[in-house]
Amino acid sequence: RTPDAPPSPKHPTATDRVATTRNNQGRRPPANNTREKQIMSKFVFIYHAPMPPAEAAPPSPEQMEAVMGEWNAWAGKVGDGMVDFGTPLAGGVRVTTDDTSPSTREVAGYSIIEANDLDAALALAKNHPHLNMPGGCEIEVHESLAIPGE
Repeated sequence: RTPDAPPSPKHPTATDRVATTRNNQGRRPPANNTREKQIMSKFVFIYHAPMPPAEAAPPSPEQMEAVMGEWNAWAGKVGDGMVDFGTPLAGGVRVTTDDTSPSTREVAGYSIIEANDLDAALALAKNHPHLNMPGGCEIEVHESLAIPGE
């Protein structure tokens, strides 16, 4: 879109996304109540593993079902904040103005979520099943910032 074009309803900007707060019982307030709105931020979770998924030994169907069950349970905790569940990644290439070379750090996948703040995003990352995978897996959490001038 052009810089002076209005935001598209199909592609809202980060500041267009809002969430209503929940009362202390975890339920949304009735529609006739005044709702307090809070801007949500997007966070990109970058999953690192010592070996890319494509190079790992293929799991048995039972192992795959168990792992996906854990990931889906985590996604359920994220709830409406799940923007993009993500996919496994492989074959990263580092690009500079002079050259291309293989990535020096294996990125195994990504997810994009919305959360109230960095602390909320980190709490979700600390309970992520990726951290329980063998070999010392890690998660980087990056906040997605608004594009300057928008």
